[in-house]
Amino acid sequence: MEMRHKVRLKIYDQPISLRCPSPEDIYALARVVEGKMEEFALQNERISVTQLAILAALTFAQEGQEYKTRSTELERRVNILEQKLTAAEDHHAGQPRH
Repeated sequence: MEMRHKVRLKIYDQPISLRCPSPEDIYALARVVEGKMEEFALQNERISVTQLAILAALTFAQEGQEYKTRSTELERRVNILEQKLTAAEDHHAGQPRH
């Protein structure tokens, strides 16, 4: 069974408690989220905390989608290269040795 730790965070002065397997990872992620919120806050001083959180979430979601798309493309290319390599190995195996 996975050990879950209770963690209390403050992100952009908003307290939150949650359970997680790795407090260190959550604290690191919280710093990233807060940094993104601060970045947006510098661009617009009149934006609410909720709007900052939504903008940060949308940014991370977009980045995640871009990584997923890139990963899918890389997997497709690897599959093509594996097929070419297998075909080349098969062709080479059928050649007489000198």
